[in-house]
Amino acid sequence: MLAGHSMGAMTLTRLVARHRELAPRIRGLLLVSPPYGGISTRTGTGPSQSFLTLSRNLLASACTHTPRLLDATRRRLPTTSRWALRSDTHPASDGLPLSCRQGLHATATSDIAALWHDLADQQPDPGPLRQLGSRVHLLAGSLDAHIPPEQTRRLAALLPDAQMETVPEATHALPLRHAQLVTDRITRFAAPLSIHGLESSTWVS
Repeated sequence: MLAGHSMGAMTLTRLVARHRELAPRIRGLLLVSPPYGGISTRTGTGPSQSFLTLSRNLLASACTHTPRLLDATRRRLPTTSRWALRSDTHPASDGLPLSCRQGLHATATSDIAALWHDLADQQPDPGPLRQLGSRVHLLAGSLDAHIPPEQTRRLAALLPDAQMETVPEATHALPLRHAQLVTDRITRFAAPLSIHGLESSTWVS
């Protein structure tokens, strides 16, 4: 049983696409707010969103064309800034990887730009997901401004056997604000395995 939210859901779609031999072993695939067709700088409509989109486009362009200049600027930012580039960022003493926020402090601007282009230029093949049939369940928040539900519905339209569910009043924080609902959906897939003592599920965020 696999479940993922946002970029975690994107990661799982890539996993299924690249390793089709795993399909028979996947009991269920829960994708919460999956960004389909690549991420975008536009996350809504209206004048304020247009201005925000323009700002994001300018930032993406700057990261791509002047990474060294931005690195120099980031090194001068206060260490409390989430964009600060610091040389003193090290893995935790317990051996766990850096958190997303801490990882950003240790990531050069050119690497951020490369990641952005990789995420934005995706042209996913729905075939591997279609192969899973009714084992795919899609969840979207009706008020999600980051991954609008319309984007998830476009993916659902390509997967005729998949289940699509829009959660009223839910934002991009759907797994946090509606944790019980997400747990229930995972349990539906995992229950048959639990009966035989084979329960196994993985969450990717």
